[in-house]
Amino acid sequence: MKTAPQTGPFSSVPALQEASQLALDVVNDSQKIRRNKAAFKRLTTDASEFVDDMSHFYRIMEEQFPQGVPEDLDFVFQRTVNLLTSLRSFTRDVALRNFFMAILFSRSDVREVKTYDQTLAMIRGSFKVYFRTTDFHVLGF
Repeated sequence: MKTAPQTGPFSSVPALQEASQLALDVVNDSQKIRRNKAAFKRLTTDASEFVDDMSHFYRIMEEQFPQGVPEDLDFVFQRTVNLLTSLRSFTRDVALRNFFMAILFSRSDVREVKTYDQTLAMIRGSFKVYFRTTDFHVLGF
C-alpha cells in the first residue's frame, strides 16, 4: 500500500484521530482481499489520502479555531468517520470470505466499492466547499 494516514495522535480533533485509525484498519484489511484487489487498493488509497488531506489542512488552520472545530467542518469529519466505519466492516467481511464466496460475491463487491467511491467523492466535495467558502481557499485545496 502506497499510503497510510499520518494523523495519529498528532491531531487535536478526536474525529480525525478516529478517521486515521479507521483508514489504517481499512488499508490493512484490504491487503487480505483476494479478488478485486485493484478496486479495493484504489478505494483505500483514496480514503487514506483524503484523511491525510483533512488532517494536513486542519493542522495549518488549527490556530484559527480557538473555540473548537466549526460545526460545518465537524459534520464533514463525522461523515468521514461514518463512511470509514462502514468501509472497515465491509473490507473485513470481504477479507474473511473463503475462495468460493469471494467468487460468488465478486460482482456485487465491485458495485459496493463504486458506491463507497462515490460517497467518498461527495464527502471530499463537502470538504472542498467548506474551504472555498472560508478564507482558507488560498491554501490550495
